[in-house]
Amino acid sequence: MTSEVAIIPTQVSSAEYLAREIKRHKKGIAIVLAVFFIAAISLAVGLYKVFIRNQSAQPGTLKVTPLTSSPGIERNVAFSPDGRQVAYVWTGEKNDNFDLYVKLIGAGEPLPLTSSPGLKMSPAWSPDGRYIA
Repeated sequence: MTSEVAIIPTQVSSAEYLAREIKRHKKGIAIVLAVFFIAAISLAVGLYKVFIRNQSAQPGTLKVTPLTSSPGIERNVAFSPDGRQVAYVWTGEKNDNFDLYVKLIGAGEPLPLTSSPGLKMSPAWSPDGRYIA
């Protein structure tokens, strides 16, 4: 003699059905919520680093120092590749003719490279810093 249990379909309310399904899938829902929580925390930390942290950093104080203090017109400055010298065009002490000059930054007098009449503009250093064109 075998006993069989008959399953009789019953009508359940949607709330009861939902509660039963949640219990059945409890572990899956917990995993989804944990992943969502970790993603939200990661997003919050990332936004903090991008916006808040960068705003709190104080920029360094810049000090403006004149490269030359010669009378007359000085223009078209070109820094040497190593950043220790400048080449520029200056009208000279007589303020009569544009010539090319080179000067160490922060020290010394300008060294004239040309002294002839004619237009000399826009000096450019060679990549190795040995020549000026």
